[in-house]
Amino acid sequence: IATSSWEAELGSLRPVYAHEYVHSLLHRSCALLDGDNDWVQEGLATRYQLRAHPEAAPPADQTAWMDVGGLQIILDGGSVENRNGGYMRAWSVVGLLLEHPRYAPHRQALLRAFAESGSNALEPQLGPVLGVDRETFLADWQAWTRSQAAPTSGAAD
Repeated sequence: IATSSWEAELGSLRPVYAHEYVHSLLHRSCALLDGDNDWVQEGLATRYQLRAHPEAAPPADQTAWMDVGGLQIILDGGSVENRNGGYMRAWSVVGLLLEHPRYAPHRQALLRAFAESGSNALEPQLGPVLGVDRETFLADWQAWTRSQAAPTSGAAD
């Protein structure tokens, strides 16, 4: 069940509803994706929230999420927070993994590896599943984030 709070001044057209719906769908369809603020869950939920509500993205001048130092939590399989760009960072990693020609062919193998290991830590899967070292992945991620259209307004969740 997807839930959120009601705010009369915003009405029913709230980006957070799309975000929470994706969480509900993932919970029902992917047993691995069941953690609080799991980076895969938050990245996918933010991805589809922003597809449905592009205006819900953070201002273009808020680029804290593009800091490569913040990726360690994703590489370790940790939880992300909306503050300090965590959801947008997860969004960018999910986008890279789904769309970049080097990574997209490996998405099913990556999900299987996450399930088999019982963890969504990305770093242990870089070489064996994705066929890259850490430096290549970080460089690809930085290039990917710079190539994406800059979001234009304020995120919700």
